[in-house]
Amino acid sequence: IRWRPLTIGTRVMIACESGDLRNAAIVQIFYSGVMRPPSDSESLELFLFTDAAQMSYDTFTHEFNVVLPPDGVMNITADAGEINIQSQNGTVNVTADDGDVNIQSQSGTVNVTADDGDINIQSQSGAINASSEFGEINLISDSGAINVTSDNGEIELSSDNGVINASSEFGEINLTSLNGRITATADNGEIQ
Repeated sequence: IRWRPLTIGTRVMIACESGDLRNAAIVQIFYSGVMRPPSDSESLELFLFTDAAQMSYDTFTHEFNVVLPPDGVMNITADAGEINIQSQNGTVNVTADDGDVNIQSQSGTVNVTADDGDINIQSQSGAINASSEFGEINLISDSGAINVTSDNGEIELSSDNGVINASSEFGEINLTSLNGRITATADNGEIQ
């Protein structure tokens, strides 16, 4: 079910039972000079909102896009379930051009896993921070490499009351900072 409120100037077709306008129902919306079609593509399904947000799917290119206005916020919520972002044979990219990327769990665990590849955390000019107030920081690789790299910033691993673990059974552990410093701190815990 899709709800879209009508705006002034929208052209509509109505059906009236027994010709009585008090019983009119809108059965069709038409494009007009005020409300122009947002696309002329034959393969694009597009929802365009009045604040310039849009959601589209192209059946030819197989692309699904969501575009928000500059002050827009996207929330994905699963009250008691899981949220999975998965690419079978491709790449998953999370990018913030001029902002932060935050991954947070209020009371659970945040897992970053590569079954048969590498996990790379890289910063071009900023700091890389991993912190835990009461839990553990674990960097684990069964057969790949663990790379944490900062070209011009700092790498900081800190745990107030927990443990910092970095382990690799068959791979390498690389902490590299070309022009910055590497700090690993555990106030009341262990660094392994």
